[in-house]
Amino acid sequence: MNTRWLKLTALSAVLGLAGFSTLALAQPSDGDGKGPGPHGPPGRAFAEHWFRSMDANSDGKLSQQEVETGTLRLFDRLDANKDGEVTREEADTGAAAIRKEELSKHFSELDANKDGRLTADESRIPARFFDRLDTNHDHALSLEEFLAQPDFGEHRREFVFEHADQNHDGKVTRAEAQQAAKERFDRLDANHDGVVTRDEFAQHMQQMAEAHGHQQDGPTPRK
Repeated sequence: MNTRWLKLTALSAVLGLAGFSTLALAQPSDGDGKGPGPHGPPGRAFAEHWFRSMDANSDGKLSQQEVETGTLRLFDRLDANKDGEVTREEADTGAAAIRKEELSKHFSELDANKDGRLTADESRIPARFFDRLDTNHDHALSLEEFLAQPDFGEHRREFVFEHADQNHDGKVTRAEAQQAAKERFDRLDANHDGVVTRDEFAQHMQQMAEAHGHQQDGPTPRK
């Protein structure tokens, strides 16, 4: 497994892929590229966070209603001018803001001694990736350095937007977002019992990672 699975990103929840900006928090594989980093199997930490944000009644499973409600809640956050539509500009701006907020929160959670810096051990980031972020080479990451990590989902968002924009008018309405969420829920509900478990979601993310693993990083052409 390589880092390309990270391209499933922030806007995904709002546009029906049931994701969230926490994908930006998942770390790439260890130095040999053959396995996940210290956060565990790919998608597992993300699935846990996603469930905490969507599982309104904390029963350990998600109904279609919970997914749709959470999706529309995030849609409303991206809809900056509150006109019931999300443009590409609103999507990009909103996703960037959510990503920064989530990364900042994650930085605070990792900063065990609350000194405003992350050591390599605190960060849980593979050494090679940590060294790239540590631009002043002081063997610690400031919040600014931590926030500078690459947004692997930038190009994937374009695909997600195009998929949800069913009439291809360059914007996503609440109705389109809700329909995309319904379709994605049906795919996530592997055994068709009307609920999505953490395992079903993690398995789905793994399958998508494998399906896109052969693709090269780069912009997805617009239609």
